[in-house]
Amino acid sequence: MVKASTKWEVLARLEQVRKHASEGVVPDRATTVAAYLAWWLDNACGQLKPATLANYRITVSRHVKPYLGAVRLAQLSPAHVRTMLTGLESAGYSANTRRLARSVLRRALGLAERAGLVARNVAALTDGPSVAGTRLDDALDAAQAARVLEVASGDRLVALAALVLTLGLRRGEALGLRWTDVDLDAKTLTVGRTLARVPGQGLVTTSPKTATGARTVPLVGNTATVLREHRRRQAEDHLRAGPAWRENGWVSTTALGMPRTLGTPFAGGTPCANAPAWAGGASTPAGTRRRRCYRTAGCRWRSSLRSSATPRWPSQPTSTPG
Repeated sequence: MVKASTKWEVLARLEQVRKHASEGVVPDRATTVAAYLAWWLDNACGQLKPATLANYRITVSRHVKPYLGAVRLAQLSPAHVRTMLTGLESAGYSANTRRLARSVLRRALGLAERAGLVARNVAALTDGPSVAGTRLDDALDAAQAARVLEVASGDRLVALAALVLTLGLRRGEALGLRWTDVDLDAKTLTVGRTLARVPGQGLVTTSPKTATGARTVPLVGNTATVLREHRRRQAEDHLRAGPAWRENGWVSTTALGMPRTLGTPFAGGTPCANAPAWAGGASTPAGTRRRRCYRTAGCRWRSSLRSSATPRWPSQPTSTPG
C-alpha cells in the first residue's frame, strides 16, 4: 500500500514502485545506512589492505554516520549526501576529507545497487568537492631538506630521513625496508613492501601502494654511506641490547631491533630534540617551519636532484648516545 499526503505524491510513488519492480529492485525499507555500512565493512571489504580498511572504518564512523547513519537505506537521496558534505565543510573538514567520505559512501552504495537493495547510487549522483592538485607550499626546498638532514645526523632516524628525502620513498616504503632489500656495493635498493601500524592489528606489512610501487632505485648522493654508518650503529645497538635484541632484518629499528614506526617514542620515551620535524621531533630545525617533509622528495627536492643539485650531507654522522 502506498501512502502520501497528496494525489500527485501517491502517483509518483506508484510509478517508482513499478520502476523498481521492472528492474528487479527490492528496496530494504528497514535497514539504516549505519547498519548497512557496518555490514559492508565487515563482509564486503576483504580485498582491501588492512590500513585502507582501517581508514574506511574511521571515515564511516567520524564523517558519514553522524550525518546519514539514522537514514533508512531505501530513503537515502542525493539531498542527504549534499547535507553531509555541507555539514563536514561547516565543521571545518578539508576538501580531501569530504571527498573521501563521499568516495567511501559511493563504493558502499555501489554494492547495494548491484544487489538490488537500492534503486540508484545517490552518492554517485552527487557532485563531490573539488580537490586542488599537489601542494608545494608545504614541502621543503633543497636547502631546507639539507638542513633537516644535517640536524638529523646524530639521530637514529637519519637513514630514514635520507631514504625519504633523497630517494622519493613513501614513508611506509622506507619503514618496510629490510637489509636484504639493500645492495650497498651496487648502490641500489628494492622496494617490495610497506609497513604501517593498523588500529587493532599492530604492525602490518603489505605490498606497495601502486602497481608500479615495487621497484629498484639507485642510492644517489651519499645515501649508501649513510646506510653503511646506520648499519654499523645498528650492530652496536645489537651488542648493547644483548639477549633483548630482536633480529628481524629491518633497516629502521628501535634500540632493541623492533621495526620502527614514526609513532614509536625515542629513547627515554620522549621525542629526540634533534629529530626531523616530519618524524614528530620536539623541535623544528632552524630556518624551517613544520611541514610535511615526507612529501618533499615527490615535489621540489626530487626535482632539484634531477636538475643536478647535490644534497649537502654531514661528513660523518655521529653515534646516538646509548
